[in-house]
Amino acid sequence: EIVNPTSTPYETTWTLLSDYSNGSIRVENTQALVSSGKHYYFLVAFQPSSAKLVESLWEFSIPDHNIKIPFLFVGRISH
Repeated sequence: EIVNPTSTPYETTWTLLSDYSNGSIRVENTQALVSSGKHYYFLVAFQPSSAKLVESLWEFSIPDHNIKIPFLFVGRISH
């Protein structure tokens, strides 16, 4: 979830930097326009294809505010 506390809308972007999950971790909505004073929910999906530990490195950015934040998503299933 993200909240836009500013008085103007801004765009957000998720960029895949490296994927060691064989595509089993993904961000469903990689671009969004977040209106002023509004919340926006991003969906990160994990659909495992094996029981091994997987990682996917993404960068979340708000270009209008020069914000870039790395996110490492890790997925694992257990028996």
